[in-house]
Amino acid sequence: MDFIREELNEECGIKIMNYLNSIGVKNVLGKPLSYVITDVIINRERNYYLICRGGGEHEKDIPLCYALCLDGKVINLEVQNYETGYIWDNSREVRWIINKIEIPKTGKFSMNIKELNHIIREAFIAESYHGPFMPQNTKSVIVEIHTN
Repeated sequence: MDFIREELNEECGIKIMNYLNSIGVKNVLGKPLSYVITDVIINRERNYYLICRGGGEHEKDIPLCYALCLDGKVINLEVQNYETGYIWDNSREVRWIINKIEIPKTGKFSMNIKELNHIIREAFIAESYHGPFMPQNTKSVIVEIHTN
Protein backbone atom coordinates (compact mmCIF):
# COMPACT_ATOMS: atom_id res chain seq x y z
CA MET A 1 0.00 0.00 0.00
CA ASP A 2 1.24 3.50 -0.85
CA PHE A 3 0.78 6.83 0.86
CA ILE A 4 -2.60 8.48 0.32
CA ARG A 5 -4.20 11.72 1.48
CA GLU A 6 -7.03 10.96 3.88
CA GLU A 7 -9.68 13.51 4.76
CA LEU A 8 -10.59 13.10 8.43
CA ASN A 9 -13.67 13.78 10.51
CA GLU A 10 -13.15 15.60 13.81
CA GLU A 11 -13.07 12.46 15.97
CA CYS A 12 -10.45 10.74 13.81
CA GLY A 13 -8.47 14.01 13.51
CA ILE A 14 -8.28 14.30 17.30
CA LYS A 15 -7.15 10.66 17.62
CA ILE A 16 -4.37 11.18 15.06
CA MET A 17 -3.33 14.48 16.71
CA ASN A 18 -3.11 12.71 20.09
CA TYR A 19 -1.10 9.85 18.58
CA LEU A 20 1.33 12.26 16.88
CA ASN A 21 1.75 14.19 20.13
CA SER A 22 2.38 10.92 22.02
CA ILE A 23 5.30 10.03 19.73
CA GLY A 24 6.84 13.50 20.03
CA VAL A 25 5.71 15.45 16.97
CA LYS A 26 6.01 19.19 17.65
CA ASN A 27 4.80 22.17 15.66
CA VAL A 28 7.27 24.59 14.07
CA LEU A 29 7.56 26.44 17.41
CA GLY A 30 8.52 23.26 19.28
CA LYS A 31 5.15 22.87 21.02
CA PRO A 32 2.74 19.90 20.91
CA LEU A 33 0.17 19.94 18.12
CA SER A 34 -2.91 21.80 19.31
CA TYR A 35 -5.17 21.70 16.28
CA VAL A 36 -7.42 18.98 14.95
CA ILE A 37 -5.84 17.26 11.95
CA THR A 38 -8.28 17.55 9.01
CA ASP A 39 -6.24 15.61 6.49
CA VAL A 40 -3.11 13.51 6.62
CA ILE A 41 -0.73 11.78 4.25
CA ILE A 42 -0.76 8.23 5.52
CA ASN A 43 0.33 4.69 4.79
CA ARG A 44 -1.90 2.80 7.23
CA GLU A 45 -0.41 -0.59 6.39
CA ARG A 46 3.04 0.53 7.57
CA ASN A 47 1.91 3.07 10.22
CA TYR A 48 3.62 5.96 8.38
CA TYR A 49 2.41 9.57 8.52
CA LEU A 50 3.53 12.81 6.88
CA ILE A 51 2.34 15.98 8.59
CA CYS A 52 3.15 19.63 7.96
CA ARG A 53 4.41 21.22 11.18
CA GLY A 54 4.22 24.80 9.83
CA GLY A 55 6.56 27.46 8.50
CA GLY A 56 7.11 28.36 4.90
CA GLU A 57 7.47 31.76 3.28
CA HIS A 58 8.88 31.81 -0.25
CA GLU A 59 9.77 35.51 -0.18
CA LYS A 60 11.87 35.11 2.96
CA ASP A 61 13.28 31.66 2.12
CA ILE A 62 11.70 30.18 5.26
CA PRO A 63 11.27 26.43 4.77
CA LEU A 64 8.19 24.36 5.43
CA CYS A 65 8.69 21.99 8.34
CA TYR A 66 7.31 18.46 8.13
CA ALA A 67 7.33 15.42 10.37
CA LEU A 68 7.61 12.01 8.75
CA CYS A 69 6.52 9.46 11.32
CA LEU A 70 7.68 5.92 10.65
CA ASP A 71 6.07 3.44 13.00
CA GLY A 72 6.48 5.70 16.03
CA LYS A 73 9.80 7.33 15.06
CA VAL A 74 9.69 11.04 14.17
CA ILE A 75 11.93 12.37 11.41
CA ASN A 76 11.82 16.14 11.01
CA LEU A 77 12.28 17.62 7.55
CA GLU A 78 12.90 21.14 6.21
CA VAL A 79 11.40 21.53 2.77
CA GLN A 80 10.96 24.10 0.01
CA ASN A 81 7.97 23.74 -2.33
CA TYR A 82 7.57 25.35 -5.75
CA GLU A 83 4.65 25.02 -8.13
CA THR A 84 4.23 26.31 -11.67
CA GLY A 85 1.63 25.89 -14.39
CA TYR A 86 -2.09 25.30 -14.31
CA ILE A 87 -4.45 22.37 -13.89
CA TRP A 88 -6.74 23.47 -16.74
CA ASP A 89 -4.02 22.84 -19.35
CA ASN A 90 -2.22 20.02 -17.48
CA SER A 91 0.95 22.12 -17.16
CA ARG A 92 1.12 22.01 -13.34
CA GLU A 93 4.59 21.08 -12.11
CA VAL A 94 5.41 20.50 -8.45
CA ARG A 95 8.92 20.55 -7.04
CA TRP A 96 9.84 19.58 -3.48
CA ILE A 97 13.36 20.21 -2.24
CA ILE A 98 14.26 18.41 1.00
CA ASN A 99 17.09 20.44 2.56
CA LYS A 100 17.34 18.85 5.99
CA ILE A 101 16.51 15.44 7.46
CA GLU A 102 16.74 15.06 11.25
CA ILE A 103 16.89 11.38 12.16
CA PRO A 104 16.11 10.56 15.81
CA LYS A 105 19.20 10.31 17.99
CA THR A 106 17.46 8.25 20.68
CA GLY A 107 15.92 4.84 20.30
CA LYS A 108 16.64 2.39 17.53
CA PHE A 109 16.36 3.62 13.94
CA SER A 110 17.82 1.10 11.55
CA MET A 111 16.45 2.07 8.14
CA ASN A 112 19.09 2.62 5.48
CA ILE A 113 19.25 5.99 3.72
CA LYS A 114 18.20 4.60 0.32
CA GLU A 115 14.98 3.17 1.78
CA LEU A 116 14.33 6.37 3.77
CA ASN A 117 14.78 8.52 0.64
CA HIS A 118 12.32 6.27 -1.22
CA ILE A 119 9.71 6.70 1.54
CA ILE A 120 10.25 10.49 1.58
CA ARG A 121 9.68 10.64 -2.17
CA GLU A 122 6.50 8.52 -1.93
CA ALA A 123 5.11 10.71 0.85
CA PHE A 124 5.73 14.02 -0.93
CA ILE A 125 4.29 12.76 -4.19
CA ALA A 126 1.08 11.99 -2.25
CA GLU A 127 1.30 15.44 -0.58
CA SER A 128 1.22 17.01 -4.07
CA TYR A 129 -2.32 15.82 -4.80
CA HIS A 130 -5.31 17.43 -3.10
CA GLY A 131 -8.63 18.94 -4.12
CA PRO A 132 -8.52 19.66 -7.86
CA PHE A 133 -4.76 18.98 -8.04
CA MET A 134 -4.67 15.36 -9.17
CA PRO A 135 -2.26 13.19 -11.21
CA GLN A 136 -4.32 13.50 -14.39
CA ASN A 137 -3.85 17.29 -14.49
CA THR A 138 -0.28 17.43 -13.18
CA LYS A 139 2.60 17.30 -15.65
CA SER A 140 5.26 16.33 -13.11
CA VAL A 141 6.17 15.98 -9.45
CA ILE A 142 9.85 16.12 -8.57
CA VAL A 143 11.23 15.38 -5.11
CA GLU A 144 14.89 16.35 -4.68
CA ILE A 145 16.80 15.42 -1.55
CA HIS A 146 19.75 17.74 -0.81
CA THR A 147 21.19 16.84 2.56
CA ASN A 148 24.72 16.39 3.91
